[in-house]
Amino acid sequence: MSNPPFFGYLLSGSTIHGQLIKIDSQQRLIHYSLAGQPQQLPLAQLSHLYHHAPHPRGSLFSFQILFSDGSTLSSEAESHQQDSAGDHLYNLSTETHPVHLFLPQESGHQLTIKIPQRKWAEPPEGQQVVTLVHQILQDAIHQRASDIHLRPLQHQVEMRYRIDGVLQLRQPIDTTRYPAVVSRIKILANMDIAEQRHPQDGAHHYSIEGRQVDLRISTLPVLEGESVVVRILDPKSGLRSLSEIGFRPRDEQKLRQMLQQKSGLILVTGPTGSGKSTTLYAAMRELRQQQHNIISLEDPVEYQMDRVRQIEINEATGKSFANNLRHVLRHDPDIILIGEIRDQETAKIALQSAYTGHLVLSTLHTGDAPSTIPRLLEMGLESYTLQDTLLGVLSQRLIRKVCDHCHGTEPEQSGCNHCNQSGYYGRLPLYELMELTPALREQIHNGVNAEEIRKEAIAAGMVPIEAYAETLLQQQTTTRKELQKKHESE
Repeated sequence: MSNPPFFGYLLSGSTIHGQLIKIDSQQRLIHYSLAGQPQQLPLAQLSHLYHHAPHPRGSLFSFQILFSDGSTLSSEAESHQQDSAGDHLYNLSTETHPVHLFLPQESGHQLTIKIPQRKWAEPPEGQQVVTLVHQILQDAIHQRASDIHLRPLQHQVEMRYRIDGVLQLRQPIDTTRYPAVVSRIKILANMDIAEQRHPQDGAHHYSIEGRQVDLRISTLPVLEGESVVVRILDPKSGLRSLSEIGFRPRDEQKLRQMLQQKSGLILVTGPTGSGKSTTLYAAMRELRQQQHNIISLEDPVEYQMDRVRQIEINEATGKSFANNLRHVLRHDPDIILIGEIRDQETAKIALQSAYTGHLVLSTLHTGDAPSTIPRLLEMGLESYTLQDTLLGVLSQRLIRKVCDHCHGTEPEQSGCNHCNQSGYYGRLPLYELMELTPALREQIHNGVNAEEIRKEAIAAGMVPIEAYAETLLQQQTTTRKELQKKHESE
């Protein structure tokens, strides 16, 4: 198919046109051809552009763009997408033919999206239930929800989306219509729709906008009926590169240097929901491009990755991390990812694997990076082996970022349509990276405490989480209230 024609407006006031080749979000460039000759244009020079492009149709919504000169553009569109390049609006109603409008992040213009409120309480009979469940799933994915919670109460069913780690209330579902909704969700997950007295788990592969989103579905009988939780595993938001996660350039470089080692142990620590899996998947995306034999042990496998042999752990059937790890070592791996070090046996095999020439990546539940070393020694690991194999420890949390569109200084009292009036949009890691220097390795011995390790790590260049939090506050990337909430939740 030939490249679509486009018409672009520059921030300088001039215009350009030609055949659009691609929008490169990494290099921040527009690639296009003019009179058959390839051309490039930095996104920083572009105000916005239009071009014809096919795109799956969605629900109609209205939007408005406020330009820097005070003018506005209002219309309707059938789909909206935001990525690292900018905002994309598809199938605009102002044109005779479907048109794609691209508004780069560098343009400085404000885009306001107004999506009509969905009516969840439609009659549930027949096809209408199928449509209703489809609308809920589609709406949750578009709003970047990681989970959908359906909670039956006495007079209604409460529906919440977990967005950026926080449960947000949505329009409730009438109790008379809820059983049909649960049955439809069970059918998608291949569950027994007649079973309402015992918990059930299932999964469904849901297609949206040309990509596949995995749904992990769980039902739980409660006093008022069945509670349902749908975990959304969207590769668009869950699979990132290291450069997209949000590490400081210096720390990102250190991580990449650790990943280039032939052998050793790299640990990512933090509580549940702190983004450990996202970081490990980002590391695997980097490593799989280097012709390595990579095997992962995960509980469960969240995202399928090409060129990585992934094994799903099921301890209920005897498939534990330790048991599978012994078999993995017979398959000549270069790199091993262990979803979590849960016990002494797994820890010892992981450390021995790193000691004998494998690069091992895993997670551990500790409060901070320095506490990891005493924790491993308490698990019975030999100090001399740990000295030789541990490459580094990344301890992280996830905190919400202040919305780039409304820049509210008090997000809870402000907000915009872009962030659903929350004042926050997206999350980034709050972390400390402890690189094992020669001086720090000498500190690894039985009886060492976390405070001794911390002092040496800071002297070696580690920026503690508390100091990084103050930096983010000074940059107005997050708020003190958000940091306090994160601290209280731990």
